[in-house]
Order: sequence, then C-alpha cells, then structure tokens
Amino acid sequence: MFEQGVDSLSLFGVLGQRVDHLLYTLYLISRYPAKLVIESENETIFSVLKTEWIHSFPGQTLSLIPLGIVEGVTTKGLKWELQNASFGPLYMSLSNVCLQSSFSISFHSGNLLCCLQKENTRIK
Repeated sequence: MFEQGVDSLSLFGVLGQRVDHLLYTLYLISRYPAKLVIESENETIFSVLKTEWIHSFPGQTLSLIPLGIVEGVTTKGLKWELQNASFGPLYMSLSNVCLQSSFSISFHSGNLLCCLQKENTRIK
C-alpha cells in the first residue's frame, strides 16, 4: 500500500455519512499502525503500537477503543491509569484525561485505537 519514500498518510473526510465506510476505515488503520491516521476537525484517530509514548497536553481527552479483544493494557500519565487491563466489547477506556505533555500505552495482544481530542473537551 505504501510506495517507496512514503512513511505515513493522514486521512481526511472519512468520518462522514456511511457507517460501513467508517468501520472499514477504522479496521484499515489498525492494519497500518504508525502509518495511517484519521484527522478530523475535533480529533486524531490512530492505531496504537504495542508500546508507545504519545504527545499530548494536560487536560487533553482521549479514548482507547479495542477492535476485538485487547489484553494487557497498561497506561501511564493519565488520570485513570490502567494496569494489565483487558478490553473488549463490554470494556474500553472512554474520556480519560492526560495529566502531562505525553502519556504511554502498552498492551500484549490485539488491536487498539486511540481517539485523541484536539482541544480540551472536558466539562468545567
């Protein structure tokens, strides 16, 4: 999919009108972690590598969405940290909050998406 010299692609306008296309695109970015990113006006959506430090700002909101079962999720630098958690259809991390200028995510198996809000969306 990636030509020589192309390291990554940002996808714009893919959160639109058809849910089937959106779901396909989410699974597509999970096949290319660190290569494909969805950008919208309000958020950045990407597939998380097995271990990753992510740039953020204090108060930034993020959600971690599993595509199937994700095992061994550990986070650092978030308001509600996780230690060896399991994600699936009934459990995921919605609207967590960054405490500093970066945070870490690691997990053992599965496909995990991060939805990182571009502005502080917490209710005051």
